[in-house]
Amino acid sequence: MNQELPPRLRLQVAQDLRPVRPVAAPSVRLVLVILWVCALLIAGPALLGLRFNAPRLGFWLLWGATLAEALAGLVLIFLALREGIPGQGAPRSTLALALGGAVVVELGVALLTHARCPCPPMAGMAGLACFAREAVLGLPALLLTLWLVVRAYPLSPSRAGLLGGVGAGVLADAVQHLVCPVSDPRHVLIWHLGAVGVLGILGFVAGLWWQARRLRDFATGHEDIP
Repeated sequence: MNQELPPRLRLQVAQDLRPVRPVAAPSVRLVLVILWVCALLIAGPALLGLRFNAPRLGFWLLWGATLAEALAGLVLIFLALREGIPGQGAPRSTLALALGGAVVVELGVALLTHARCPCPPMAGMAGLACFAREAVLGLPALLLTLWLVVRAYPLSPSRAGLLGGVGAGVLADAVQHLVCPVSDPRHVLIWHLGAVGVLGILGFVAGLWWQARRLRDFATGHEDIP
């Protein structure tokens, strides 16, 4: 049985109608993140200095491992951007596999580096400094990813935020691999992977906050409709 919409509802819908700008494909929006990563990979060693044991690591274990981590982080951010378009989000099993794969890549790089060039943790606050540097390096990539996601219409902002946060952390760790000389697995697990986890939590919480705000605004805009 067909029913006409209440006049007030039809009026509110009519007032809300406005032209929208089409959202670019995730691969196109990913270019902005790629440009940021390229800038970090150039500016990081230039400003912070290349790790002192870089010659001993060799080209592939230094730059090849960095590229592997960067690609793993970009895959996660690409999946986060896909979450911003209804119907393009990947299954949960795929997302879990991607998250686990990125962590495995980061740990694998650390273990291979330690096997080739063992370097114990430095004394003092070096570990905390590594954590802070990685968080600072990853935060802009996380904010950029969140901005690109919410400009679309993510059905699961928290999931997109988690993917973007972990992806940004892995990208930051790719830069860390070029500048941090410590290869001890304990250092990597606590400080490097810890920063990745914190960025992932920040992205997840930011997604929850944005979703709650969107639902609150929707309810407020329609609470007076009979």
